[in-house]
Amino acid sequence: MGGPNLKPIIAMVVAAASILVAAIVSRVIGRFLMEPNVQENRIRRFLPIVWTFIACVALSVIVVWVIRAFLGGGADNSWLAAGKLFVANGLGIVAFLPLIVGRVQLRFFQTTNKTRNRREYTAILALVLAIFAATIFAWHATSTTLTERNQARFEALTIESEKALKNRLSAYEDAILGGAGLFYASDHVSRVEWRKYVSALDVVNRYPGINGIGYIPRVAPAELDTFLAYERYNGQPDFRIHPEVDNNTYYVITYIEPIDINQAAMGLNIAFEGNRKAAAELAARTGRSAITKRILLVQDAEKTPGFLLLYPIYNTGSFDELTNPEKDLMGWVYAPFIGKNLLGDLTASQGERIGISIYDGARADKSQLIFSEAGRVDAGPHDQPNFKKTSTFNIMQQDWTVEWVSTKSFEAATVDFQADLIMFAGTLIGGMLGLMLVSIAHRAASVQTEVDRKTP
Repeated sequence: MGGPNLKPIIAMVVAAASILVAAIVSRVIGRFLMEPNVQENRIRRFLPIVWTFIACVALSVIVVWVIRAFLGGGADNSWLAAGKLFVANGLGIVAFLPLIVGRVQLRFFQTTNKTRNRREYTAILALVLAIFAATIFAWHATSTTLTERNQARFEALTIESEKALKNRLSAYEDAILGGAGLFYASDHVSRVEWRKYVSALDVVNRYPGINGIGYIPRVAPAELDTFLAYERYNGQPDFRIHPEVDNNTYYVITYIEPIDINQAAMGLNIAFEGNRKAAAELAARTGRSAITKRILLVQDAEKTPGFLLLYPIYNTGSFDELTNPEKDLMGWVYAPFIGKNLLGDLTASQGERIGISIYDGARADKSQLIFSEAGRVDAGPHDQPNFKKTSTFNIMQQDWTVEWVSTKSFEAATVDFQADLIMFAGTLIGGMLGLMLVSIAHRAASVQTEVDRKTP
């Protein structure tokens, strides 16, 4: 998943634009503002500044357009991104303005004062650089603290989501374990008794997402005719096994309630399909609940991804070291699930503050997606989340990979301009202080030069 990392290219484009802006501004300052020209009209003298401002704005807009159009970078509005780039370049100009001015002014002191002035400008530069270094340190420390705090908030939401997912599946497993207990407590469980049991559970209201609870006996090929006759005699006159299989294996859905939403599954031989058959036999071998890989339920008209949860029951009672699955297996109590019905609304934050995608298997393969609620429906194709976490864990003998991402509302709540304000204020103060000290040094040097000229 994901394309090539374009951040280095974007950084180089922005850096090249910033260098070009700095070169333009440096040239304008040195050529039009620092060189004395008493003959020049004041308006004409400052006209290059206006054109430089317009050029810098245009360059910022062009750079942002190139990045978004050809590199797919950035989630901001184009004008906002251009504004940020222009402000960043402006801060850079302010930061280095004392150095530019001081370098130009040194050209006017070709006498013995030049050495002294060079020392003064060097001291000013050292002071300004110290302020900038402290500003960068404070900005970095603040940015790191804010990032770690927001990462911890996101991590807490993912932990809550993971616990909710496991707790929900565990609670639904309890429902089918109760069904197994009913079989163990009775010599025979009739269709009517099974309907009463599932009705008492009130699965529609108490277990949202579960499509029903059923029973799947293992039917020996030699007993097929007897099995069909018995089911047709006991309340299912149209009962039939489907689809036809050539593997001589019959794991037939015999009871499923509520029947009105699961009629298409009645009589289904789940051995017709590899994922269903493999999960059933895994549960039988281990004596533990097992879920299938990603499947499409026959009773789901929309054909969205789902899975089955199966728990084995044996003629000899609970599974132990003496159990022979091949000989003692009676069948399975099972529950079908449609992914979007079961996995939606795991937590209050799902879809609002975090998005979640659940994949079958040990990696995030889009072709194995079971459920997704990304919470970024208005995001562009290049809009990547600021926070992301991927985790793989075993759910009832089947690996699932869960991917959480931050939503735009979560990211909006994490916006904090504290670090930006530190950088802005530190840069502005350092630049203006340096410029003021350079101006004072220049005035003192001019006076001294004039005094030296008049002194014989």
